[in-house]
Amino acid sequence: MQVTPRALLGIIRLSQAVACLHFRNIIHKEDIDEALRLIASCTNSIMNETIQVGGNSFIKIDLRNCDPISDIFKILKELFMKYKSFTLKVSTIEKEISAQGYTKEEMEECLTSYISISALEYDTETKEIHYLGKLPFR
Repeated sequence: MQVTPRALLGIIRLSQAVACLHFRNIIHKEDIDEALRLIASCTNSIMNETIQVGGNSFIKIDLRNCDPISDIFKILKELFMKYKSFTLKVSTIEKEISAQGYTKEEMEECLTSYISISALEYDTETKEIHYLGKLPFR
């Protein structure tokens, strides 16, 4: 895959922004990983192609929802909204995530990713996930 100078500059700027969110002046590898994940997530969310396969035949390919981590986080936010709470039991989250066809491993990967960037917090004593962002119900 060819990467343009403009794309590299975008990755650097996004990485700087992620580092700033953590009050750091130095970019860490995790900041670059999050910038790349954000770019991939944004790209996937707008990709919805129609391809001509011959003559007048067209097939529509929906390339959205290619990132289970982002999809699971969206489900998490919806759960926090549904319960009007910033705290949910892991068991409640796991039931909803598995009901929507995702694996426990994908859920754990999502939680780990968002805990690492301080969007979520895990309480080991109560086995609860705390959402650290803003929700419109408060």
